[in-house]
Amino acid sequence: MNRSTTPPRDVLAALGESPLSAPPAGEAFSASRTAALAALRARPREIPWTRQAAVVTGFGLGVTLVGALVTALVGGPAARLFDARLPVVTLLLGAQAVALWAAVRPGRWWGATMAWSATAVGAALLVGLRAATTGQGQAVSDAGGWICTASHLAVGLAPAVVMLSVVRRISWSLPRALTAGLAVGISGLVWGEIACERSWNHVLVSHVGALAVMVLACALASRLLARGTFAP
Repeated sequence: MNRSTTPPRDVLAALGESPLSAPPAGEAFSASRTAALAALRARPREIPWTRQAAVVTGFGLGVTLVGALVTALVGGPAARLFDARLPVVTLLLGAQAVALWAAVRPGRWWGATMAWSATAVGAALLVGLRAATTGQGQAVSDAGGWICTASHLAVGLAPAVVMLSVVRRISWSLPRALTAGLAVGISGLVWGEIACERSWNHVLVSHVGALAVMVLACALASRLLARGTFAP
């Protein structure tokens, strides 16, 4: 008696419906697309560097300008903003704007060199003008020079926090870190020029010296901060 070895129809149907079988091509594509979209939604969207640079530049310049105006109104005649020091202050503001942009801009840029050069010229002019006017009715404060240095560093604290929060998302480089410190340190230099009437050696040590301290502090802080990304 011959017995058939062919499996029953219901067994073949069950095997065809087994979970081990590959899903249709359309279902596989749909599942992959859904997973990819979910991954993209979970990852935060990157902010364009131009927008970040505009925010940092606007904030840094705003702090400097508002502080300079308030300092002139509270600490002395507002005409201090429009006397012989106005060209130097304008030069420093331009240098700060370029340095703020250069610190966020990807890659190397000639603007950073221009900002450093303009700041060096501006600082030299501040010291030179103060030396030329020393003794011509200037009010000399009895307070120690460290007060100016501390106040300059405090002025740059808020811009430094904003700058470091942006720079930490960019791959670290020493020129960028130093330029970031220069950008935020100019605020105190401008404020000090309007608020303080002491001699040229005080300007050199306490005002320009505070700028140098801010540059080094920002460079060190940006190096120690954990990187958020590896953007160029």
